[in-house]
Amino acid sequence: MNLHDSITTLKGVGPKKAKAFEKMNIHTLEDLAYTIPRQYEDRRNIVSIDHLKEGETAVFKATVDLVAPGRFRGRRGQVLKLLVSDDTGSIEVVFFNASFLARAFTRDAEYVFYGKPSMNRGRMQVIHPDFSKAADFEQGIIPVYPLTKGITQKEMRRLQREILPMYDEIEEFLSTQTIAANDLPSPGFALTNVHFPEDRKAFLEAKYRLIFDEFLILETGVMAARRRASAGNGIAFVKEPCEQEYIEALPYELTGAQQRCVKQIMEDLESQKAMNRLVQGDVGSGKTAVAEIAMYKAVRSGYQAVMMAPTEILAEQHYHTLAPLLEKLGVRCALLTASTKAKTRRSILEQLAAGEIDLAIGTHALLSPDISYQNLGLVVTDEQHRFGVEQ
Repeated sequence: MNLHDSITTLKGVGPKKAKAFEKMNIHTLEDLAYTIPRQYEDRRNIVSIDHLKEGETAVFKATVDLVAPGRFRGRRGQVLKLLVSDDTGSIEVVFFNASFLARAFTRDAEYVFYGKPSMNRGRMQVIHPDFSKAADFEQGIIPVYPLTKGITQKEMRRLQREILPMYDEIEEFLSTQTIAANDLPSPGFALTNVHFPEDRKAFLEAKYRLIFDEFLILETGVMAARRRASAGNGIAFVKEPCEQEYIEALPYELTGAQQRCVKQIMEDLESQKAMNRLVQGDVGSGKTAVAEIAMYKAVRSGYQAVMMAPTEILAEQHYHTLAPLLEKLGVRCALLTASTKAKTRRSILEQLAAGEIDLAIGTHALLSPDISYQNLGLVVTDEQHRFGVEQ
């Protein structure tokens, strides 16, 4: 068995369980190994019942004195109540809609419970604690995983412990110089101590290594994207200052910051470099005007442009603000949103495909699979943080 094997090679993971794991994007043992806990529970210290405090999560060991399944008062739901005790006192343990758990408890047997005590009618009780037989109790820092229906925390911990010896099989992909310069532990050490930390120091070292790997891979991807973007595979717009026509038609003068921004964008648009720019500024600082000028440049260079907004209201505002001036200068505009009527939408799609619309303003409806553009050269996204990553 190795880390590239299917999750189904593990005991207890059949086809049904495998489908549940698929929802978590876990297909192989390596996927399982890299499913990192979302938090941890401190189960190192077992306290006696007389030391339990209301509202403070704790671990306590107790013997089951009474198992009492029943119903909610006045309702149909099932309830299971246990009376448990140790040498210092007793406490009630309650499970709602879980009468089936009665089979999990045996009178006079000892169990360990982990939960948060609360008061009910002057009596301390613990509702839905995690539990195990005393002999099976795992004492220490316990990982808590992100789950989906059909998989329990106990199963995840069991499976992680089963593949624990395999963590060291993960190949080191960093150079010895990088490892030494950044004082990094091995991938095996990192995975072992992020799942089952030896102590706080080991956990922090493990976390540092995994974060380092994640950021290194991300930055490498960004650098590769930048290299591709600067490799001359973009569109070169005309080098004539045709954007001046639009700037002169504006009912106001551009600020110094807007002029600098426009100049930089024009240089990008006129080069072979694929442009990716973020125009940032306060509300009312004139970011939209900069976008308008870039879109006018695209149209005058023989290309189509798109302006996408996250909401229909914002898209309509842009359309009613931009279209009057742009259309006076010969730019053919259209508004397309999810609310556009079917007949109008078909007409707009036909005109976009034929190149009869120069500028389309709208919402994510502009990304529909059935839309084709004749010669799309520039896309402007307003408030891009409100769109999904895939969009």
